[in-house]
Amino acid sequence: LDTPIRTYMPEFELFDPVATMQATTRDLLCHRTGLPRHEFMWVHWDDLSREDLAVYRIRHLKNNIPFRSGFQYQNHMYG
Repeated sequence: LDTPIRTYMPEFELFDPVATMQATTRDLLCHRTGLPRHEFMWVHWDDLSREDLAVYRIRHLKNNIPFRSGFQYQNHMYG
């Protein structure tokens, strides 16, 4: 749970470069990446794969609090 995600998924990337390098499975599952909900990302996603949504598009979503500074529920990391 505490190994950086990029150890297993080198393509994983967040908007924040520090979070990209340090984010662990625990961070993702505990909703402490700094990302808010960004619900509109899910609208009209029928033609997108889970990989498109959860891996390649999250790098463009801006966080609104610093990495690990608080809890913000969102579904992207579970994807």
